[in-house]
Amino acid sequence: MDVLNCTVSTPLWEQWSSNFSPSTQPFYVSDTLAQQLRPLPFWSRAEFSALQLPLTFTDTFQGYAVPLGAPWVFLLAEATYAALPPAVRLALLHEQHHHGRALVERLDDWQTRLPEAKGIFQTFAEGEWFVWWPSLWHQLSGSAREQVLLDFITKDRLAHRGEELSTQQWERIQRTLPGVRPLAGTFASQSGPNCLGTTLAAFGIPNMAELWLHGGPFERWLEAVTVASSELDALGTILVWRDAAGRVQHAGVALGEGWLFHKEAQSWSAPRQIVGLSEALRRWDEPGWRVTSYMVQS
Repeated sequence: MDVLNCTVSTPLWEQWSSNFSPSTQPFYVSDTLAQQLRPLPFWSRAEFSALQLPLTFTDTFQGYAVPLGAPWVFLLAEATYAALPPAVRLALLHEQHHHGRALVERLDDWQTRLPEAKGIFQTFAEGEWFVWWPSLWHQLSGSAREQVLLDFITKDRLAHRGEELSTQQWERIQRTLPGVRPLAGTFASQSGPNCLGTTLAAFGIPNMAELWLHGGPFERWLEAVTVASSELDALGTILVWRDAAGRVQHAGVALGEGWLFHKEAQSWSAPRQIVGLSEALRRWDEPGWRVTSYMVQS
């Protein structure tokens, strides 16, 4: 299967399907709703973080973007959720939508987009909302599941454009950045591998491609092996985006002639890709942020 111009194997696609509709899901709730859900176990946000659940699970629901105004987290299995009173389920879904938890879907949207599955969606909805429980997911046809999952994976993502590079360009890239070609146009098997690890992996540094690399080790590597540069588009230039406080927010490596290699996020749904440098600069142009560039010392 082709997704964003990247080849996706059948086992990886099946893994994505499991990621998308797990049998247990997080629900972020207010003090008031937490009282209605007793005596089910629940966690404070700090306690929930301390569980160190797989990044693939937490990234799927984008819990990192849920504001702390939802101070409690319930981990609900589908059967537990289904046994709740309808009014409580409705309140749960309203709060998830309000707090910005991912994969809380509007009934009307999917009834319009997949009218053949209208009855299935209605069965699982409370009011105007529903979530992707496994029993809903597996009632959909294969083509419907493909449409839903492709929508999730490709939303606000750039396509990989490595096929636009010439043989001569690839030869030059291989000499300077031997890690790019094996990774370009691939998805990691799970969440964790991020832009920083991908940048180091481009230079052929082993054990980086699958690593969740943090800012500290990345900054120390920059200090040890690079020098500041005024270039943005020279082959091998490392581009680093920092916020107003100087914290690293993104990184990639220029391939020359207007191309950039990067991974936009640690999520399992973000590919390692070659994109236009100018487009990447526009996408990462945030107020107060700045781009700095570095070259590896020869």
